[in-house]
Amino acid sequence: MMEGRTTNRFNMQYDNIVFNAIYLSLQQEIKGITANAIIINNMKASTNNQTIPINLPTAGLIVIKDNKLLLAFSKNKKAWYLPGGKVDAGETSIQSLQREIREELNIELKTELLTFYCHIKAAAYGEPDNVIMTQDCFLYELHEQIEASNEIEAVAYFSYKNYLQEAAVVGGVVEVFENLTRDCILQ
Repeated sequence: MMEGRTTNRFNMQYDNIVFNAIYLSLQQEIKGITANAIIINNMKASTNNQTIPINLPTAGLIVIKDNKLLLAFSKNKKAWYLPGGKVDAGETSIQSLQREIREELNIELKTELLTFYCHIKAAAYGEPDNVIMTQDCFLYELHEQIEASNEIEAVAYFSYKNYLQEAAVVGGVVEVFENLTRDCILQ
């Protein structure tokens, strides 16, 4: 019978040791979490004075006719852009471009006729300064009739010189014009 008490006492002492170890471990974790929260809050506070760049992935359509570039006038931004738009989560640039062109110009782009031309990066027009538009641009020989939809007020072909005379000049469009001129695609 004495042996049983010793075992029980031993078990109780063992249980207390385990309990204390778990308790101390949890306290350390809580302190760690608290310390991490303080670090994160300090990081947030230190970045409040700085703007963190935000990438806005997009896809743009390059159509050239008579040495001019096709642009679409956005009702929301009141500026001329390459037809196309934002890449949604889970989409490729080509899928995004096909969806956007269907919505904007009522055209079904043929994937086999799309040719990747360039990737541009510029400040996103009409967005906060820290939003950077990145755009995969695809050449396309358009044979279909263009029909602007609700999102687009108008479509027109521009020479680089004429585009620069517009009231709103978009950096990404300028970069495309410069690339096309450099590569002798536009004169």
